[in-house]
Amino acid sequence: MTSAERGRRLITRSLAANSAPQPRTPGSHLGGQGSTGYHVTRMVPAEKDNAARAAAVLCAAAWALMGAAGCSRASSGPAASRPARQAGSLRVVVMDPLARELSCDCLPGYAQRRYGKLCEYLAGRLGRAVGVTFAEYLEPAHVRGADAAHLVIAQQSLALSDANALRITLRPLARLTDRDGNTTLRGHFLVRAGDRAAGLSDLTGCRLLLGSEEFAESHFAALAALAAAGVDRPAGTRTEPAYLNRALAVVEKTADAAVVPSWSLRKMFDTGKVERAWVKDVGRTAPVPFVTVYATGALGDRQAADVRAALLAARSEPALLKALESRDGFVRLTGASGR
Repeated sequence: MTSAERGRRLITRSLAANSAPQPRTPGSHLGGQGSTGYHVTRMVPAEKDNAARAAAVLCAAAWALMGAAGCSRASSGPAASRPARQAGSLRVVVMDPLARELSCDCLPGYAQRRYGKLCEYLAGRLGRAVGVTFAEYLEPAHVRGADAAHLVIAQQSLALSDANALRITLRPLARLTDRDGNTTLRGHFLVRAGDRAAGLSDLTGCRLLLGSEEFAESHFAALAALAAAGVDRPAGTRTEPAYLNRALAVVEKTADAAVVPSWSLRKMFDTGKVERAWVKDVGRTAPVPFVTVYATGALGDRQAADVRAALLAARSEPALLKALESRDGFVRLTGASGR
């Protein structure tokens, strides 16, 4: 019996019928697209406090699982070296914007990461049930109390921002590679196709739209890129949580330039929500870490090591890599800080 087959017997799911989906607040950073999935009662979060978050967002919840990724590879050990069956379920919060449950189904094969397949694999590998919540932001209910999550899978800057707001510690385990083998993303500066700007140095004094501060590629990395080009922060700079709203503001001439994440370009252009002929890309930020897997205080060091080993071994599972839209699966983080 394969790890996935064993996992299917250990997975616990609560179907959508057991808990009504929570609608997203318009202006969500995911572009205002609805979510689907298997919703978990008790873990449906409440609306965020506007004082703590620029935009109030309601999370959608669901069962499935996700793990880690980084920057070097580890070989998979024999079945005999796998940990014995453990009691209790492993609880995971997934906030990957490319997860199927947090994205639209408008582009077959893209932004449809099937974390349920990873859930099956890990459940079989670790010998324990796996429960996963899909959410846009980390909520207090996700990390506190008897049902606190053991793992958080999210863009690094978002995870660390939420952890700081919640005053919790997250330990990085690994990162997920994309189809090109990258573990990073960038922010792209878009202007109207007919704009005179040809590079970042031409954006002095423009009406600029940035993403929320918790999304590094669309905010702080963007400001750093402008500074490197000799451009001070424009006086008319504003923030807008939704990448699609930022891009459309440029098209509709209510902004001169906008920064959007690299993963959003295909979603906008290939679906026709923003035509390629309407805008042009005049620069990009330095790369920043993307989907990272973190252990919370609810997961012991030995358990975290077991999870990391299982995730790193997933690189030898072609079907799983396809389901996760990943070339190399999960890889180790590098550097003393693990970032």
